[in-house]
Amino acid sequence: GIVIKDYGGVGGMKTVAVRGLGSQHTGVAYDGIPMSDCQTGQIDLSKISTDNIKSISLQSGREDEIFVPARLFASASLINIVSEEPKFKDNKPVNLHFAFTGGSFGLINPYLLLENRIKKKQNPEDSYYAWSLKINYLQSKGNYPFDLHYGQGINDSVSRERRSNSDVRAIQTEANFYANFNPKAKLNFKIYYYWSDRGLPGATIYYNLENDQRLSNQNAFGQAHFEYHFSEKVAYQCHVKFNYDQTHYLDPHYHNLEGKLDNTYIQ
Repeated sequence: GIVIKDYGGVGGMKTVAVRGLGSQHTGVAYDGIPMSDCQTGQIDLSKISTDNIKSISLQSGREDEIFVPARLFASASLINIVSEEPKFKDNKPVNLHFAFTGGSFGLINPYLLLENRIKKKQNPEDSYYAWSLKINYLQSKGNYPFDLHYGQGINDSVSRERRSNSDVRAIQTEANFYANFNPKAKLNFKIYYYWSDRGLPGATIYYNLENDQRLSNQNAFGQAHFEYHFSEKVAYQCHVKFNYDQTHYLDPHYHNLEGKLDNTYIQ
């Protein structure tokens, strides 16, 4: 009963709906803290890079784990995304990972992950501190070719065209701080920023293949998670989060008095 929607290629929004309830009823938790979108209620999964992800799980109905924020129980289903914590082998204090992906129609996707251990453990009772920085950039022209048929007959005209205004540029940066004070207490802190600018290609209409609508997004949030275990059965946790989101839509050829439609939404 899972429906995955992709609204328009590389730059399109990606959503998940479960059992026909719509993506507005699918909650998304990133490292245990829910993500939100007050404007549409839909979380765009393309804002989260799948690099350096430990696990992605889908839970339908009430989940078995009760040690989560109460807000997650309000969703009919939940996508829980957990990022990978730094692991240092052979006592190395720094991990560096770089990847580069290229493809057709101007696709460029470099990725950088830097991890640093501030203090290592000499024994299990010692404190442990580390931080990580992740940068992911995506760019694509999206100008793929297609055949435009001017009719259904065999002798009707056919022209070879290219998709226009389907470009996208997006960057995601994320910084994490991990502190394990002792085996009972730990603190995780995350700072996230996402920016994108994309064209909305629109419908292909005879003799008019141009479309100039643009959509840009900015999303920044900071979140902290503190957890303390008094015993095997009793534990306490605290979540703090600040979120800022801005959406800008521009249609330069809208038929109104201003001759354009320029809307900005801020949360």
